[in-house]
Amino acid sequence: MPGFIAEFNARFAVDPADPEPAFRPAPSLKDLECIICFKQERKATNGSTISFASHTYKLIDQKGNVALLLPKSNVTVLTHLDGSLSALYQDKPFSLKEFHSKPSSGEEKAGQVPSQSQSKPARRSPVPGQNHPWRSSLKEKPRPPKPDPVESYFAMKDKNSQIRLQKLYAET
Repeated sequence: MPGFIAEFNARFAVDPADPEPAFRPAPSLKDLECIICFKQERKATNGSTISFASHTYKLIDQKGNVALLLPKSNVTVLTHLDGSLSALYQDKPFSLKEFHSKPSSGEEKAGQVPSQSQSKPARRSPVPGQNHPWRSSLKEKPRPPKPDPVESYFAMKDKNSQIRLQKLYAET
């Protein structure tokens, strides 16, 4: 086999026109993390947050500041192979921090269960009164029987023929 390779190379080998390699240099590890990942688009909310996988996140820049997002602007969420999350907004990388909204004065505080006196009673659906038509049974009010269409046709025909006979006798 080594003899075959040497003979094959001597027969078909060609010197390159440009001695410089045609391959691109390898991207940096940070660029590789942005290339080899799962990408999903999200829309920013009015509060500069995004929703992803049933959680709300804020975008944090490299200085640790919260990024201000335009409402309804596109944000690309990157799920890396190790399971970590990051984001791209206007082609700039950001880390994601989960956002927990602070409870307002009317809502229960974190970790506390609202008592029955604080919460509003459950609203009941209205119940019809005793004399409401829905409460009356169909058995109480029998419906008149529907006439048989065949019998009514022949009855009408007989009636018309009787009227014609009466007119005929009246003329004579």
